[in-house]
Amino acid sequence: MSVASMKRNALFAVVFLGLWTSPLAGQLQERLYREACDGGGVLECNLLGIMYETGDGVAQDLGRAATFYQKACDGEIMETCAHLGVMYANGTGVTQDFSRAITLLQRACDGGETEACSQLDVLFQLMTIAVLQQLPVDDRVLTIGVEASGRLSDADPEVMAGQYTQAWALTLGAGQEVTVVAASSDFDAYLRVMGPGLDSGLSDDDSGGGCDARITFTAPEGGLYRAMVNSANPSEMGEFVLRASDAPPATASGTCSRAVVSATEPLPPALQVQMHVAVLEHVLESDVIRAGEPVTAICVGVGGTGEQLASSDILSSLSGHEPPVVTSTDCTRSIDAATSLPKIQASDGGPGIFLTVVEAPVGREADGSITGVVVLRVERDGVAPRTLRCSVEVDMEVGVQRRATTGGRGGNRGVGGGGRVGPAGSGTQGGRNLPWEISGC
Repeated sequence: MSVASMKRNALFAVVFLGLWTSPLAGQLQERLYREACDGGGVLECNLLGIMYETGDGVAQDLGRAATFYQKACDGEIMETCAHLGVMYANGTGVTQDFSRAITLLQRACDGGETEACSQLDVLFQLMTIAVLQQLPVDDRVLTIGVEASGRLSDADPEVMAGQYTQAWALTLGAGQEVTVVAASSDFDAYLRVMGPGLDSGLSDDDSGGGCDARITFTAPEGGLYRAMVNSANPSEMGEFVLRASDAPPATASGTCSRAVVSATEPLPPALQVQMHVAVLEHVLESDVIRAGEPVTAICVGVGGTGEQLASSDILSSLSGHEPPVVTSTDCTRSIDAATSLPKIQASDGGPGIFLTVVEAPVGREADGSITGVVVLRVERDGVAPRTLRCSVEVDMEVGVQRRATTGGRGGNRGVGGGGRVGPAGSGTQGGRNLPWEISGC
């Protein structure tokens, strides 16, 4: 039966049964929908789910609603997949299951349901908050009027997009106003405060002036609060100071001008592709990927969460790799509630690796040389995420000499295979002969 026929049948049933107002009408409507649903009518499955969720014409039964919603979702009704994902996230009518919720919302998002993409972001934020609330404070105590000092290192827990994070305990009374400031000369400090009555918490980057983070708030309730310091950029480490005061301190002068790289000109698209391929080839051959349990796929994403798709030129250049390198949508990511470790499942059901290019501030200097850092996050099934910082460099003098001796052909693979021939038509300007040097990761 075509979708159009199913819609006509469903509409006829609604109009016909709408003339009835007795409980019998609801029973008959439920039976007609159920027969159509059992026969493959996904629209009727969806309508049955609505009936049981709202108790319209039948006794409310959220568990049965979820069962019918699942059938509608299996029938590619993306809006229903998103709604069912929210039910799993909230534990409404089903056992709360964040992994299942992420799978359903991701499916709906990939299917064009934009609201599901927003809900997925919210869910990831909630999961991040849950992880932050469980961070240990150990013996770190922040006292009003006493400056505390600390150091972020790779021994601290890594949360969000690869930021090392340290939590400090702060005891406040109900209605007490306090200003918390985090400052560092080693990194761009980022501050979060969580505690009773603050729901999702408070956060700030540069409100303290310069690169200092500052949060002023009134404690809704008395109790233990947590001030959490991390860096605005992934993998940054170093010394910091943390202050809590009853009166807001003076704001530092200036704006935050700390940059990851001082490149003067962004790379053109063709060179960006070649740079990404060089870095990814280097990482794919490293122990970070090769060591550990075998996987069936390596999924590559872009951006802070990895949800952006890597370009087809990048993936095609890596097409010969084993295990296969595929797009980010070919892996399902979730967090194991018991261990707080990633669960990465490839589309074939096997374990996978999710490799995210978080940021790539790489540019070309005035003399044509290329320099910068590519930050990547590696998520592997059952293993704590790792953040890599790959230094990227191209010395144009070396490149010119190399092209002169090779007649402009071939090129050197360099560290990480940067000399790989690019897509057709990329030419020398696309990076075919550039001696990419990848290090530090």
